[in-house]
Amino acid sequence: MENTGGIKDRMNGSREKVYAYWLDNVKGIGRKTIIRILEQYGNAEKFYFAEDDERMNILSQKQREQVRTSRRQWNLYTEYERLTMQKIKFYHLGDPDYPEKLRMIPDAPYALYVKGKLPDHGGRTIAVIGARTCTEYGRVIAGQFAGAFADAGIQIISGMARGIDGISQKAAIDHGGQTFAVLGCGCNICYPPESRQLYEQICERGGVISEYLPDTQPMPSLFPPRNRIISGLADAILVIEAKEKSGTLITVDMALEQGRDIFAIPGRVTDSLSSGCNRLIRQGAGMAISPREVLKELYGDAFYDSESVQQENDSGTGIRMEHLPEIEKTILQKTDYVPLSLEILLDRCRSCVPGMSLQQLMTCLLSLQLKGMIGREGSHYFKVGP
Repeated sequence: MENTGGIKDRMNGSREKVYAYWLDNVKGIGRKTIIRILEQYGNAEKFYFAEDDERMNILSQKQREQVRTSRRQWNLYTEYERLTMQKIKFYHLGDPDYPEKLRMIPDAPYALYVKGKLPDHGGRTIAVIGARTCTEYGRVIAGQFAGAFADAGIQIISGMARGIDGISQKAAIDHGGQTFAVLGCGCNICYPPESRQLYEQICERGGVISEYLPDTQPMPSLFPPRNRIISGLADAILVIEAKEKSGTLITVDMALEQGRDIFAIPGRVTDSLSSGCNRLIRQGAGMAISPREVLKELYGDAFYDSESVQQENDSGTGIRMEHLPEIEKTILQKTDYVPLSLEILLDRCRSCVPGMSLQQLMTCLLSLQLKGMIGREGSHYFKVGP
């Protein structure tokens, strides 16, 4: 037997995790095989000490050779302590701290590696996902919705990808909320690399989660499977900008299989990045008009009232509609969540304020932009508050 010395004593109470971590590291044995092992042996420790001929029923000859090699070379407690020294937490399906929401999905990952922590058990959680190459409209909406959710105490789940994912997670942090990133690589690898600051903040304000072994490099094939974890950890999915064929909609498909609620931000029918969202709404997804409405539909009026979610504000800025000059009120009422050109806005506003000039309109739009109530995408303007 291996010489574990005092390490084994220090790991007292983590015995089951030690063997589960070993099993997840055996080459050539994937999740489906591990599930068969657990069904036959009950836990990883019993499998570790099983006689080799007992494993013939569930393992191929090559897999049995890999198990024998691993048992000879793998120093159980030393390897597990090396993991913890990297400040990486390990959870497996038999762990009482494994997320219950995730445990209930059909293809729950056997293992989770976490930098930071897991979402609070029983906590309300929404996944915010969308296009990597998003529009300014999408950026503003992602920040506004995720910020409002964080203000309401909702935990935000996403993939820390470029675009909508990263924007929503940064907004959650900026609003003092908790957010969790599920990666398509090892949890100790920051991907995309330019998001290092966000990665560190998520580790502090929530957690970075992966089913892949530490040091696993990002590969295209690893990202679709991780999407089931994003949806599996959430109560609902909010989609902000997605093409009709995109990785975002893979997450939606998995969420539907898991019985999760789906919400989508509507967009112009001419925008390719809104085509996926508009299609989802046509197929029955909830139309996300404001954070307030999404929270009410998910958790009811009682939650909304008791949690003191900002119902008084007409935008996420804290500036109330009644405090605006009359001309700005009119302009704000005539804008939409879909970007509108100056010509259309001017025509709409003149129906209430005859003789309004283009210069007046542009001056007021700039004022509303500075107040965070209007967003701009090129020469088009849109409302960003609920």
